[in-house]
Amino acid sequence: MFNKSLNNALQKWAELLGGAVNNNIVTINNDKAIGTIEGFSISEDMDLLRYDFTILKPVHLKASGKEPFQDYEVPIYFGEPLSKSIKVMSNEDGTLTKMNTTSIGGFSSNAFTHLDCSNENNINKHMKLISVRVKNNAFEKYVNSTENIKKLFDTSKHFFVYEELDLSMRNIFNNLMDVDISTPFAKEHIEIYAKHLLATFFLRIEERKNIEASNTYNFHVEPVFKAKQILNDVKNENLNIDYLARECGLSGSRLRVLFKETFGITIHKYHHDIRLDESKKLLIEGQKSIMMIAMDLGFASASHFTTSFKKRYNTTPKDFQKSIFGNKIYA
Repeated sequence: MFNKSLNNALQKWAELLGGAVNNNIVTINNDKAIGTIEGFSISEDMDLLRYDFTILKPVHLKASGKEPFQDYEVPIYFGEPLSKSIKVMSNEDGTLTKMNTTSIGGFSSNAFTHLDCSNENNINKHMKLISVRVKNNAFEKYVNSTENIKKLFDTSKHFFVYEELDLSMRNIFNNLMDVDISTPFAKEHIEIYAKHLLATFFLRIEERKNIEASNTYNFHVEPVFKAKQILNDVKNENLNIDYLARECGLSGSRLRVLFKETFGITIHKYHHDIRLDESKKLLIEGQKSIMMIAMDLGFASASHFTTSFKKRYNTTPKDFQKSIFGNKIYA
């Protein structure tokens, strides 16, 4: 069972750092490390480990094995890596490839039996990490979503994929780290954030590969993708097109044309839609009133927000919340 696998992972960390496991939480307080590692079962195909600790002594993580991809979980790590470099053994000739991981990012490998890293550069440093572990059948559903991702995550051999966290992913990561497990709906929030972070990780990789393949367009696409990223990161206001164009080094009219040609949607509608998508997440969290959400996302009024929400989702924000929480919601 997958819960057994989660428990095994927690037990291994407890053994490595000299901690104790209780209620899916490893508590460490010794000369090796201080902090916690929490385990959460998201679904039959996915679980999550949340690390919040300071390692006080060098820890060398090394495993060995023969098969690069069996019926195991594929881990996807988010945060600042324990090591500034990770060695991955090639399954073709047995050589070691050194992967530099110098910034906060998301990284995944199916070569978990051939990883070699240590935390020599992060002694006495407070570390926050998330590990989302996905069973291989569910993992393959993600990677088969596009040809770009399918090639990068080729499960017939060892792979190691790294993607730096942009502002949007950092916000999701921080929200996931900040969930208090003692509060109501904590598990639901963790599930929402975990799946959102995972989907955004794959989406950013796909977008990066599209940028690298920019010669498929008859114009340089990096400014257009930069505009899209700014729109993704700034959801709390109506962005001025002229400001957006200046940030991307284009004229407003040129940016409008290229954005529509690249993504098949206008800048205004794209930003409007992602703000509505964000409002849906905030409504699910249930921590803000409809008025507060409307103000936070830059809508002119609560009624304007309600009209826009109903047009997109065929229900009002209030009715949407009622479908989740019943009558225990903000006014």
